[in-house]
Amino acid sequence: MPEAPARNPLDSFLNAVQATIDGPVTWFREKIVEPNRQTYPWYHQKFRRVPSIDQCYTDDAVCIFEANQQFKRDK
Repeated sequence: MPEAPARNPLDSFLNAVQATIDGPVTWFREKIVEPNRQTYPWYHQKFRRVPSIDQCYTDDAVCIFEANQQFKRDK
């Protein structure tokens, strides 16, 4: 779908700059990235194992959080 003609020179310039920047990025994503991406359904997602909560340090909040999330997933 062609875009509407620009109303003023500033719009024309901004459209040209946007096309210059976005064109190669869009081409790279559509031709290189997306064909090589492996898609898996969310229910087949595998998580790496983290230490259990008794192996975490008492001041390591991230480790405790991850251990709790893993425990909930394993239930």
